[in-house]
Amino acid sequence: MNVDLPRDLSTAHFLINEQTLALQRKDAELAEKDKQNAVHARRIGELEHQVAWFKKQIFGSKSERVVPAVASGQLTLGHEITDGKRSVLTLPTTPVKGHARRKSNKQPLDGDCGESGLRFDGTIRAEEIPVPVPEIVGLEEGKDYEVLEVRVSERIAQERGAYYIKRWMQPKIKLIEKNVIVAPPAPEAVLERTYADVSVLVGILLDKFCTIFRCTASTNG
Repeated sequence: MNVDLPRDLSTAHFLINEQTLALQRKDAELAEKDKQNAVHARRIGELEHQVAWFKKQIFGSKSERVVPAVASGQLTLGHEITDGKRSVLTLPTTPVKGHARRKSNKQPLDGDCGESGLRFDGTIRAEEIPVPVPEIVGLEEGKDYEVLEVRVSERIAQERGAYYIKRWMQPKIKLIEKNVIVAPPAPEAVLERTYADVSVLVGILLDKFCTIFRCTASTNG
């Protein structure tokens, strides 16, 4: 292709400079597009990683999977069709025969915290909590009542970085004037027949859902 070149040297330099600036602008535009493409590719990779992680959580072979309750298009078989009243299905019940358990033969450790036989020695801190007796409010000990004995109920409690014992002191008191014996019960446990305080159960749940799941997610991710 024949191109008419200018005969004037200054005009030729001007045209060369114009072409050079145009090429530089094109290079800058291409470099900017390359940066944008790199950002988009990185973002696509992150999204693909998240999708793969969610697939593994829902469909992967794990002992504990979180399956969201998403409404599906599956039609019902008529069990939700009612006449406007909510029906309650009553199932037959079967009585269960009671059974007896053998008593534990565990012996308390030397210097055990208390009478309950918890498997902790005396190095564990014990917090004594007196159980209030409403019947003796305003009365004088020795004159109006006497303390026959003090029963002890213990539970394992947890604080930041350590375990300790909550020791509930339950006095058995005789009201002298009325000749009546009163004994306040210990606070009920969260779980029946367990020494675990609510702080221990909360700590187990926090370790389960905040620590173990986080480690599992980081390992699988």
